Amino acid sequence: MKPFKFKHFTIHQEHSALKVGTDAMLLGAIANHECPTRCLDIGAGTGVIALMLAQKFRDATIVAIEPDAASLLDCQTNIQESEWSNRISSFQTSIQGFHSDHTFDLIVTNPPFYEKALLSDKNEANQAKHAPNGLLEDFFRSSMQLLSPKGLFWIILPIENKEKWIDFASEIGMSLHVDWSIESKPTIFKRCILAFGLSSPNRLVSKSLIVRNASNDYSNEYKELTNEFHFNKL
Repeated sequence: MKPFKFKHFTIHQEHSALKVGTDAMLLGAIANHECPTRCLDIGAGTGVIALMLAQKFRDATIVAIEPDAASLLDCQTNIQESEWSNRISSFQTSIQGFHSDHTFDLIVTNPPFYEKALLSDKNEANQAKHAPNGLLEDFFRSSMQLLSPKGLFWIILPIENKEKWIDFASEIGMSLHVDWSIESKPTIFKRCILAFGLSSPNRLVSKSLIVRNASNDYSNEYKELTNEFHFNKL
């Protein structure tokens, strides 16, 4: 498989079960914080989101964790070849096994989120896309423990599950700060990108984005959002 070229880095993905896709591009472009010192990418896969964060936040250090050895191989290669290799660390571990002496201002995850869907015959793809019982709960609980007081936990999910996870976050003491609704095409809702914090926000930020217009071209909003990352002009 040919490498996926971004404007300022390249993604090798020969070994990773989950290839670069729109979900990662959206989350990496949207996830934000005023001035993060430390960032954490949970389930980093090829390392694409960790590299996007390194590009966006020039003074931040990033930790990328990935339990799958094959995916981590791609992740480490991509980090080492980037100009930000001195600011990104990668480790083979699950979120349940991860321990840190520091908290993080920005935590992101593009998790396995299909909870009740048919499995494919490829075990690696199943692990990358389908969430076993309790996994997403662990992502929320662990992120709550790892967040700095003013930190934000960003996650991308199917939009039909949004209210469930907003309610769960509230139950464990996390407040919704940002709510993006993502339409793949007009009127076709597909994903939501949510940001949670440990304290209540001054105001809830709600936004929406259409990735492609009715003629199947990328929307101007999507082009503007991802302009600093896409290698080729959309």
